[in-house]
Amino acid sequence: MGQLSNRSKREQEIYDIGLDRQIWKKFFRNQGHFENQRRLEIFRKFLDVENREVLEIGGSMSKAYVYDNSNKKHSVTCINISDKELAESKRDYSRSQQPLFIQMDAHKLDFDDSSFDMVFGFGMLHHLDYEKTLFEVNRVLKPGGIAIFKEPLDENPVAQLVRFLTPKARTHDEIPFRRHDLEKIKDIFSNVELQFDQLLTFPIALISGLFIRDKDTKFIKVGFNMDNLISRYLPFLRRYFRQVTIVIKKEAE
Repeated sequence: MGQLSNRSKREQEIYDIGLDRQIWKKFFRNQGHFENQRRLEIFRKFLDVENREVLEIGGSMSKAYVYDNSNKKHSVTCINISDKELAESKRDYSRSQQPLFIQMDAHKLDFDDSSFDMVFGFGMLHHLDYEKTLFEVNRVLKPGGIAIFKEPLDENPVAQLVRFLTPKARTHDEIPFRRHDLEKIKDIFSNVELQFDQLLTFPIALISGLFIRDKDTKFIKVGFNMDNLISRYLPFLRRYFRQVTIVIKKEAE
């Protein structure tokens, strides 16, 4: 791994020590079930071809999204800047499900051009210089390939309150996305789809999580369906959703 930027060094040091996320996890334990099913379906369709080359920035989600979500064989590489994070991720996989784990800075990917069919990362870009990282993603992504990222948005009032109440659950450099960040991503890639999640679903799941452990409840499903309608017909409210799934498709040559 080459010389790190100051930002990357700070992130590495904090994650090697570890973050206190117990309270944060309690807030979010009922979040994301229906959005997660939608993301899994995107992966499932793309992975319905043998021998996809997959890169995960992070390292902890390939089991659920690749190995457990496809009956095809794929080659998976997981990178993270933190040795501790990589070691923790390795424990999630069985011997038959072992990606190649590499300590690497996402700002400078040590891979050849057009190396991967799929690149993904959840909650990663807002820790990084995302423009620099996405130019690298574009470089290593094969023509016709796909990149998927899930990132927090900055203007949801409930999320702002949760972030205020859980300062030890995050690093100093992470910055949730705003509208201009999403526009910049559209400048880098010509084919970008944005899926906005958790406007009504977020407070509903937050409150229900205090009393109900079931993530698949009628209350949350109603909120999820309402969020889809709001995002579609009231786009000016998208800025207040809690998170966005970014689906990037690189043009085929």
